[in-house]
Amino acid sequence: MQFHVQGRPGLLGWLRIVVALAVLSAILIAIAIVALGVFLFVLPALLIATLFSYFVLKSRMRRAWRAANAKTIEGEYTIVDPEQKTLDDGKPRDR
Repeated sequence: MQFHVQGRPGLLGWLRIVVALAVLSAILIAIAIVALGVFLFVLPALLIATLFSYFVLKSRMRRAWRAANAKTIEGEYTIVDPEQKTLDDGKPRDR
C-alpha cells in the first residue's frame, strides 16, 4: 500500500485539520476547567481538613500521650496466695 502526498490539502483536508484542532482544543479546555475546579474547591477543603487535624487531633494525641505516660495506677488489688487452691467462696480456682 503506497501513500500519495500532494502539495497542498484540498477543502476536505483543511476541514479535517480544523475539526481535529477543534476537538483537541475542546479537550484541553475541558481539562483546564476540571483543573481549575480542583484548585478552587478541593484544595481549600484539603487545607481546612489539614488545619483541623493539626490543631484538634494534635491536642487529643497530646492528652492520650500524657495519659499513657502516667506513673500512677489506681485500683484495688488482692494479693493471691499461690498455695491457696480454692477461692473464698469455696469454688476451685482455675489455673
